[in-house]
Amino acid sequence: AYMIDNYRGTLNIYGGSFTGNTSANGGVLLNLSYVSDTLAEYGVTNIYGGTFSNNNAASGGGAIWNNKNSILNLYGGTFTGNSASGNGGAIYSSGVLNIAPAAGKSLSVTGNTAAYGGGVYAGASAVFQISGSPVITDNTKSNNGAADNVYLYSGKSIIVTDALTTGANVGVTMADSTGVFTSGWADKMGTADPAGFFSSDNSGYEVYLSGGEAAMVEPRTDYGDLNGDGTVDTVDLTMLRQYLADGSTEIDASAADVNGSGVIDTVDLTLLRQYLADNSVVLGPGD
Repeated sequence: AYMIDNYRGTLNIYGGSFTGNTSANGGVLLNLSYVSDTLAEYGVTNIYGGTFSNNNAASGGGAIWNNKNSILNLYGGTFTGNSASGNGGAIYSSGVLNIAPAAGKSLSVTGNTAAYGGGVYAGASAVFQISGSPVITDNTKSNNGAADNVYLYSGKSIIVTDALTTGANVGVTMADSTGVFTSGWADKMGTADPAGFFSSDNSGYEVYLSGGEAAMVEPRTDYGDLNGDGTVDTVDLTMLRQYLADGSTEIDASAADVNGSGVIDTVDLTLLRQYLADNSVVLGPGD
């Protein structure tokens, strides 16, 4: 059975070792709430440190199951070697999951495995928040060993509640495969490149800044080919210049955004002009 059942209470964990525990859901901890039309009592768990290793769940949450409406704050700790036959090798969350390593604390989720979300599974009703410098890497799918660190259920995003800092490294898998996967990036991170903090678990996709948010995209190889004729030439340059002047020219907008910033502007025009002049730049996000 699970070690800890936090039902409608507040639990603080400051350290210790939680190893070799098994349960149906949440090998170490079940974080549960009670909410009705007349009463709301929330399970709140705050973890400041400790090691959660080699725990197992027959269903979900190898170490922790965070139920709907419940709140799990991770301010520190190490999660490694945990597994689930279902989803969430280390953590399954359908409630609020706040990953925010405190000053002087480290938070790592590595080497865990599950059907989906080898590290963390954010379910249909989950609210997933992140800040600081968490490390969620080297977690895998149990059936084939493929990378699967943070799994976001369809339509879910990662809310950036404060700045991500040096050392943050989070692998992401989207049920929707591609698209925007953060909220609050521009507010907390400005124009910082999200690829410095997030990576795609799928080698076929890459992380770029798009419209002020981190997005998972399938890289294209035809940046600058605005008219889709298979060649990047002065015709494309003229089209981009005209588009920026008055918007009267129909173009392939994603091909025109040659630096992948999510905005078509004079920076793209300058890069395209330089590319055609001496081929000294590479067209595509990051340039």
